[in-house]
Amino acid sequence: MKQMTQLIILCFFLLTSVGCQKYDLMNEEEQFSTDGSSFSFRLPSGWQVEKDYKEVFNEAALFGAEDTNSRSVMFIRAQKSEQLNEQQLVTQTKTALKQYYLVDEVEEETFQIANFSAVYYPLKSVYDNRAVWLDNYFIATETHVVEFLFYRPRQGGTEGQQEIIRQSVETLKQLETTASSEEKREEITEQKVTTDMLSIQLTGHKIQGDKLIIRYVLTNNSEKQLIPLKEWEELMEVTEAESLLDITKVTDESDSELTYLQERSSQRLPAGDSVETVVVYELQQDQGDITIQADEQRINGDKPVVLKIER
Repeated sequence: MKQMTQLIILCFFLLTSVGCQKYDLMNEEEQFSTDGSSFSFRLPSGWQVEKDYKEVFNEAALFGAEDTNSRSVMFIRAQKSEQLNEQQLVTQTKTALKQYYLVDEVEEETFQIANFSAVYYPLKSVYDNRAVWLDNYFIATETHVVEFLFYRPRQGGTEGQQEIIRQSVETLKQLETTASSEEKREEITEQKVTTDMLSIQLTGHKIQGDKLIIRYVLTNNSEKQLIPLKEWEELMEVTEAESLLDITKVTDESDSELTYLQERSSQRLPAGDSVETVVVYELQQDQGDITIQADEQRINGDKPVVLKIER
């Protein structure tokens, strides 16, 4: 009987300890940067920075981390943009999320972080073949729309964890940028290609084994349907050590997002619509530098669009 009583007390202690877990933020700030702009924020306590965030989380990621106390993960992406007001931010992000989630079934929450407009979407998602909650935040900074993606288990998640994630996002600060105002205006379009029919915005890339994966958003500005992959092939040229690379596919069924994005590249895109997709190239063996370049005869503007990737 005494042993049974001790067991009950022990179980009660463990349950209340988990239920009363304290959530707070780390004292030190983490930093990430893109396109000449730097940002800082504070992670929740117990989270560990992942150095290989592009390979582990997402090819467009700028930062990534994992919670050592649960199976939660997070990463950050950013897209160049003029500073948006609240309505512009909601319209843009909701349109993008509708491609992946039932956004109309959730109620977004808008708020301010210093002078930046922000919006939060609580979404049901799947990560690493697990049902999860996705706390998806977008913040319109001076030069970018910064996106925080926190994936946490549906079972075992608490309001305390959700609240500390919100507090972490609210610590976002834009640090001093290395570019002048005039340079920043030019940088906003340096990875965007525009023709009379379409625009292509490069959003990320990564090298996975012998494959180069390029992520982009294509907007159909014409009056007819377009196939993203066909338009990319006609407009863009990718070379390694000055040799043209061949387009291929990644057949990794465990990466459901990559599979989905590859499928979208061959689907017809209606006039006026945008789609995020990927193109995959087979790399050569000489480990040379990679160049992504648009056909200068077709693009609008005098400035050539060239992106170099050092290997």
